Amino acid sequence: MELGAIIGISAGVFLLGLAIYFILWQKKMFNPLPTGQISVEDPQLQFYAIKEQSVNFFIITDGLEYIMIDCGYGKSSLISDMEKLKLDPKKISHIFITHADLDHIGGRSFFPNAIFHLHEKDMQIIDGTTHRFKNVYKYPKVKHPFELFSDGENFEVGQMHVKTIATPGHTPGSSSFLLNNCYLFTGDTLTLHNGEVHTFYKFITMDMGSQKASIRKLAHLENILFLFSAHTQFTADFGRAMEKWKKSSM
Repeated sequence: MELGAIIGISAGVFLLGLAIYFILWQKKMFNPLPTGQISVEDPQLQFYAIKEQSVNFFIITDGLEYIMIDCGYGKSSLISDMEKLKLDPKKISHIFITHADLDHIGGRSFFPNAIFHLHEKDMQIIDGTTHRFKNVYKYPKVKHPFELFSDGENFEVGQMHVKTIATPGHTPGSSSFLLNNCYLFTGDTLTLHNGEVHTFYKFITMDMGSQKASIRKLAHLENILFLFSAHTQFTADFGRAMEKWKKSSM
Protein backbone atom coordinates (compact mmCIF):
# COMPACT_ATOMS: atom_id res chain seq x y z
CA MET A 1 0.00 0.00 0.00
CA GLU A 2 1.34 3.44 -0.92
CA LEU A 3 2.34 5.86 1.81
CA GLY A 4 -0.29 8.40 0.73
CA ALA A 5 -3.07 5.85 1.07
CA ILE A 6 -1.85 4.82 4.52
CA ILE A 7 -1.77 8.43 5.65
CA GLY A 8 -5.27 9.00 4.27
CA ILE A 9 -6.70 5.97 6.03
CA SER A 10 -4.96 6.89 9.28
CA ALA A 11 -6.35 10.42 9.11
CA GLY A 12 -9.85 9.08 8.47
CA VAL A 13 -9.66 6.71 11.42
CA PHE A 14 -8.36 9.51 13.63
CA LEU A 15 -11.19 11.88 12.64
CA LEU A 16 -13.80 9.15 13.15
CA GLY A 17 -12.41 8.40 16.61
CA LEU A 18 -12.35 12.10 17.43
CA ALA A 19 -15.98 12.47 16.32
CA ILE A 20 -17.10 9.53 18.49
CA TYR A 21 -15.18 10.88 21.47
CA PHE A 22 -16.71 14.33 20.99
CA ILE A 23 -20.27 12.94 20.85
CA LEU A 24 -19.75 10.97 24.07
CA TRP A 25 -18.07 13.95 25.72
CA GLN A 26 -20.97 16.22 24.79
CA LYS A 27 -23.48 13.88 26.41
CA LYS A 28 -21.47 13.98 29.63
CA MET A 29 -20.68 17.70 29.81
CA PHE A 30 -23.72 19.39 28.24
CA ASN A 31 -27.18 19.71 29.73
CA PRO A 32 -29.42 21.82 27.47
CA LEU A 33 -32.99 22.76 28.25
CA PRO A 34 -35.72 20.46 26.95
CA THR A 35 -37.75 21.77 24.05
CA GLY A 36 -40.61 23.93 25.31
CA GLN A 37 -41.70 27.31 26.55
CA ILE A 38 -39.49 28.89 29.20
CA SER A 39 -41.23 30.24 32.27
CA VAL A 40 -40.36 33.94 32.19
CA GLU A 41 -42.75 36.44 33.71
CA ASP A 42 -42.71 39.15 31.08
CA PRO A 43 -45.90 40.99 30.10
CA GLN A 44 -44.77 41.49 26.50
CA LEU A 45 -42.57 38.55 25.51
CA GLN A 46 -42.67 34.79 25.32
CA PHE A 47 -39.54 32.64 25.34
CA TYR A 48 -38.97 29.17 23.88
CA ALA A 49 -36.04 26.76 23.81
CA ILE A 50 -35.51 24.18 21.08
CA LYS A 51 -33.17 21.33 21.95
CA GLU A 52 -31.08 19.75 19.22
CA GLN A 53 -28.83 17.04 20.63
CA SER A 54 -26.52 18.94 23.00
CA VAL A 55 -27.47 22.52 22.19
CA ASN A 56 -30.34 24.98 22.53
CA PHE A 57 -31.44 27.72 20.25
CA PHE A 58 -33.97 30.24 21.50
CA ILE A 59 -37.08 31.84 20.04
CA ILE A 60 -38.52 35.04 21.45
CA THR A 61 -41.74 36.71 20.34
CA ASP A 62 -43.85 39.72 21.26
CA GLY A 63 -46.83 38.05 19.60
CA LEU A 64 -46.26 39.68 16.22
CA GLU A 65 -42.52 39.53 15.57
CA TYR A 66 -40.32 36.47 16.09
CA ILE A 67 -36.56 36.43 16.55
CA MET A 68 -34.08 33.68 17.36
CA ILE A 69 -30.75 33.32 19.07
CA ASP A 70 -28.79 30.80 16.92
CA CYS A 71 -30.42 28.16 14.74
CA GLY A 72 -29.04 24.81 15.87
CA TYR A 73 -27.55 21.93 13.90
CA GLY A 74 -30.31 21.89 11.32
CA LYS A 75 -31.80 18.49 12.07
CA SER A 76 -35.18 17.94 10.40
CA SER A 77 -36.75 17.36 13.83
CA LEU A 78 -36.50 21.07 14.60
CA ILE A 79 -39.49 21.71 12.32
CA SER A 80 -41.72 19.24 14.15
CA ASP A 81 -40.48 20.56 17.50
CA MET A 82 -41.46 24.08 16.50
CA GLU A 83 -44.81 22.96 15.14
CA LYS A 84 -45.63 21.28 18.46
CA LEU A 85 -45.16 24.70 20.07
CA LYS A 86 -47.27 26.35 17.33
CA LEU A 87 -44.24 28.23 16.03
CA ASP A 88 -43.82 28.80 12.30
CA PRO A 89 -40.23 28.90 10.97
CA LYS A 90 -41.38 31.20 8.18
CA LYS A 91 -42.33 33.87 10.72
CA ILE A 92 -38.78 34.19 12.07
CA SER A 93 -37.55 37.58 10.84
CA HIS A 94 -34.14 37.91 12.52
CA ILE A 95 -31.65 35.33 13.78
CA PHE A 96 -28.77 36.55 15.94
CA ILE A 97 -25.83 34.15 15.74
CA THR A 98 -23.61 33.93 18.81
CA HIS A 99 -20.73 32.39 16.81
CA ALA A 100 -19.99 30.42 13.67
CA ASP A 101 -19.78 26.85 15.01
CA LEU A 102 -21.89 24.38 13.07
CA ASP A 103 -24.20 23.56 15.99
CA HIS A 104 -25.23 27.22 16.04
CA ILE A 105 -25.55 28.00 12.32
CA GLY A 106 -26.51 24.63 10.81
CA GLY A 107 -30.25 25.29 10.60
CA ARG A 108 -30.08 28.25 8.22
CA SER A 109 -32.08 26.66 5.41
CA PHE A 110 -35.13 26.12 7.64
CA PHE A 111 -35.71 29.87 8.07
CA PRO A 112 -36.16 31.32 4.57
CA ASN A 113 -37.44 34.73 5.64
CA ALA A 114 -34.89 35.47 8.35
CA ILE A 115 -32.01 37.93 8.28
CA PHE A 116 -28.95 36.29 9.83
CA HIS A 117 -26.75 38.53 11.98
CA LEU A 118 -23.12 37.53 12.63
CA HIS A 119 -20.15 39.33 14.16
CA GLU A 120 -17.75 40.45 11.46
CA LYS A 121 -14.78 38.71 13.09
CA ASP A 122 -16.34 35.28 12.67
CA MET A 123 -16.42 35.59 8.88
CA GLN A 124 -12.87 34.20 8.87
CA ILE A 125 -14.35 30.90 10.08
CA ILE A 126 -17.36 31.09 7.74
CA ASP A 127 -15.20 31.68 4.65
CA GLY A 128 -12.61 29.07 5.61
CA THR A 129 -9.63 31.39 5.99
CA THR A 130 -9.08 30.48 9.66
CA HIS A 131 -8.74 27.01 11.15
CA ARG A 132 -11.34 26.34 13.82
CA PHE A 133 -9.37 23.76 15.81
CA LYS A 134 -5.70 24.50 16.51
CA ASN A 135 -4.55 24.64 12.89
CA VAL A 136 -5.94 21.14 12.30
CA TYR A 137 -9.47 21.56 10.97
CA LYS A 138 -11.27 24.15 8.89
CA TYR A 139 -15.03 24.21 8.58
CA PRO A 140 -16.41 23.82 5.07
CA LYS A 141 -17.08 27.22 3.53
CA VAL A 142 -20.59 28.43 4.28
CA LYS A 143 -22.36 30.00 1.33
CA HIS A 144 -25.05 32.01 3.03
CA PRO A 145 -25.60 35.77 3.27
CA PHE A 146 -24.96 37.27 6.68
CA GLU A 147 -25.56 40.79 7.90
CA LEU A 148 -22.36 41.61 9.78
CA PHE A 149 -22.30 43.57 13.02
CA SER A 150 -19.68 44.81 15.46
CA ASP A 151 -19.70 45.44 19.19
CA GLY A 152 -22.43 47.62 20.65
CA GLU A 153 -24.89 47.70 17.76
CA ASN A 154 -28.62 47.95 18.43
CA PHE A 155 -31.56 46.36 16.65
CA GLU A 156 -35.27 47.06 17.08
CA VAL A 157 -37.70 44.26 16.14
CA GLY A 158 -41.24 44.98 17.28
CA GLN A 159 -41.19 45.22 21.09
CA MET A 160 -37.73 43.65 21.21
CA HIS A 161 -34.51 45.63 21.53
CA VAL A 162 -31.32 43.63 20.91
CA LYS A 163 -27.86 44.96 21.76
CA THR A 164 -24.75 43.14 20.54
CA ILE A 165 -21.89 42.56 22.97
CA ALA A 166 -18.58 41.29 21.63
CA THR A 167 -17.42 38.40 23.84
CA PRO A 168 -14.47 36.87 21.95
CA GLY A 169 -12.60 33.80 23.09
CA HIS A 170 -14.53 30.71 22.06
CA THR A 171 -14.18 32.12 18.54
CA PRO A 172 -12.84 35.53 17.44
CA GLY A 173 -16.34 36.85 16.79
CA SER A 174 -18.23 35.20 19.63
CA SER A 175 -20.98 37.51 20.80
CA SER A 176 -23.62 37.82 23.46
CA PHE A 177 -26.98 39.49 23.01
CA LEU A 178 -28.77 41.68 25.54
CA LEU A 179 -32.53 41.64 24.99
CA ASN A 180 -34.61 44.51 26.38
CA ASN A 181 -31.75 45.38 28.74
CA CYS A 182 -32.40 42.43 31.05
CA TYR A 183 -32.17 39.08 29.21
CA LEU A 184 -28.63 37.99 28.36
CA PHE A 185 -27.89 35.25 25.81
CA THR A 186 -24.26 34.15 25.86
CA GLY A 187 -23.90 31.23 23.45
CA ASP A 188 -20.63 29.43 24.22
CA THR A 189 -18.95 32.31 26.03
CA LEU A 190 -19.57 30.52 29.33
CA THR A 191 -21.09 27.49 31.03
CA LEU A 192 -23.33 27.28 34.07
CA HIS A 193 -22.73 24.67 36.76
CA ASN A 194 -24.53 24.68 40.10
CA GLY A 195 -25.69 28.21 39.40
CA GLU A 196 -22.19 29.58 38.86
CA VAL A 197 -20.49 30.80 35.70
CA HIS A 198 -17.44 28.97 34.38
CA THR A 199 -15.46 29.25 31.17
CA PHE A 200 -16.38 27.13 28.21
CA TYR A 201 -14.32 23.99 27.68
CA LYS A 202 -10.69 24.68 26.86
CA PHE A 203 -10.04 22.27 24.01
CA ILE A 204 -12.76 23.83 21.85
CA THR A 205 -12.08 27.44 22.86
CA MET A 206 -9.72 29.32 20.58
CA ASP A 207 -8.46 31.93 23.08
CA MET A 208 -9.08 31.20 26.76
CA GLY A 209 -7.56 34.48 27.94
CA SER A 210 -9.96 36.47 25.79
CA GLN A 211 -12.89 34.35 26.97
CA LYS A 212 -12.10 35.08 30.62
CA ALA A 213 -11.90 38.79 29.84
CA SER A 214 -15.27 38.54 28.06
CA ILE A 215 -16.89 36.91 31.09
CA ARG A 216 -15.52 39.62 33.37
CA LYS A 217 -16.97 42.18 30.96
CA LEU A 218 -20.41 40.57 31.18
CA ALA A 219 -20.16 40.29 34.97
CA HIS A 220 -20.43 44.05 35.30
CA LEU A 221 -23.73 44.35 33.46
CA GLU A 222 -26.61 45.55 35.61
CA ASN A 223 -30.30 44.64 35.90
CA ILE A 224 -29.92 41.19 34.30
CA LEU A 225 -32.96 39.05 35.11
CA PHE A 226 -32.02 35.91 33.16
CA LEU A 227 -28.68 34.60 31.88
CA PHE A 228 -28.98 31.98 29.13
CA SER A 229 -26.24 29.66 27.91
CA ALA A 230 -26.40 27.50 24.79
CA HIS A 231 -25.50 24.15 26.37
CA THR A 232 -26.02 24.44 30.13
CA GLN A 233 -29.46 25.99 30.63
CA PHE A 234 -29.98 29.33 32.40
CA THR A 235 -30.08 31.12 35.73
CA ALA A 236 -32.35 33.79 37.18
CA ASP A 237 -29.71 34.76 39.77
CA PHE A 238 -27.16 36.71 37.76
CA GLY A 239 -25.50 38.20 40.83
CA ARG A 240 -24.69 34.84 42.36
CA ALA A 241 -23.66 33.35 39.03
CA MET A 242 -21.16 36.14 38.34
CA GLU A 243 -20.02 36.84 41.90
CA LYS A 244 -16.51 35.43 41.53
CA TRP A 245 -15.99 37.08 38.16
CA LYS A 246 -16.94 40.50 39.46
CA LYS A 247 -14.28 40.62 42.13
CA SER A 248 -11.41 38.60 40.74
CA SER A 249 -9.01 38.40 37.83
CA MET A 250 -9.79 34.73 37.11
